[in-house]
Amino acid sequence: MKKYAVEYAPLIAALKSRGVRFEICEITLKNRKLNKEQFILDADFTPSGVVRIADLQFQDKYAYIKP
Repeated sequence: MKKYAVEYAPLIAALKSRGVRFEICEITLKNRKLNKEQFILDADFTPSGVVRIADLQFQDKYAYIKP
């Protein structure tokens, strides 16, 4: 696990306990030659981030806002 992941692990765990979910796109992992072991245990993985966002939007519970 990278140093920065250790630094942010308590903050991420606290946010997760409040219902925040962290999902990492597996396509991005592959394209950037990263592996799952580099990320904290509190993160979940999704095969495609774009598809995941679209699925959430279709549930009418979420909206993607780009600044």
